[in-house]
Formats: sequence, C-alpha cells, structure tokens
Amino acid sequence: QTTNTPEEMFGSYFLTGGSRNWLGYSSEVVDAKYLELAASPDSATRKARGLELEDIILADLPSAPLGVQNGRSSYYTEIQNITVPLGQQYMWPKREHVWRTDV
Repeated sequence: QTTNTPEEMFGSYFLTGGSRNWLGYSSEVVDAKYLELAASPDSATRKARGLELEDIILADLPSAPLGVQNGRSSYYTEIQNITVPLGQQYMWPKREHVWRTDV
C-alpha cells in the first residue's frame, strides 16, 4: 500500500476488477459498500463502513490477502554484511554490500 487508506486496500484487493484482486473475488454488495466508504463524510463513518466491509469479506472468503508487509527478513547464514533497515521498506534493500562467505 502507498496511501495506507482503507479505500486503497479494499479497492485494490476486493473490488470487482481491482488491480490486486488476484483471487477474482466479486461481490455486488462489496462493490456498493466500497462506494459508500469512499464517500464517507468523516473518519468515524469511514471507520464504521470499513469494518462493515471487512466483516462481509471475511464471511465470504476462507482467507484474505493482506496489503501489509509481514516484516519477515530471511537469508542464508553464508550471507554477511546485511544491514536490516527499521520500518517498512518497499524495495528492501538493494543489497549492494552483501557478500557470501562460502565462495
């Protein structure tokens, strides 16, 4: 996610034809509720509508993709000089200074 808004997450992953809707999920109810969410006049209404959408999706699907990084970094023990950055990193890291010790 880039904006960290519920509109981005629901629109990308669960809206019919969404750019990240890899499951092919489609629901007329979710599509209509999404438009209500996007038109929310204040944050309290937006939160309530987002939670309602979440409940509908979780009732429909056995599992749902998350639009967040899981925070796991894995690498072989032969790798040295890894600097693990703090916080979310979209393209973590470039790895210019990573070397294998077993070669």
